[in-house]
Amino acid sequence: MIPLDLSPPTPTPLTPPASDSAPLLPLRNLSPPTHPTPTPLTPPAPPKPLASYSSYPDSSDSSRPSETSRLLLILPRLL
Repeated sequence: MIPLDLSPPTPTPLTPPASDSAPLLPLRNLSPPTHPTPTPLTPPAPPKPLASYSSYPDSSDSSRPSETSRLLLILPRLL
C-alpha cells in the first residue's frame, strides 16, 4: 500500500508542470496571430489616406510610415 501511494504522487507532480508548459506554448503561438491583425487593417487603411491626401497630406504621410514601421516590427517576430 505504501509503495503504491508513493508511485502516484511522483507522476502527479510531473503532470502539473507539463500542463503549465503546454498552455505557455499555445499562448506564444496565439501571440503572433494577434500581431498580424494589424496587417489586414493596413490594406484598407491606404484608401482612406488617399481620399484625404488632398486635405491633409501630412497626416497621410505620417500614418503610412507608422504602418510600415509596425509591419517591420511584426515581420521579424513572425519569422
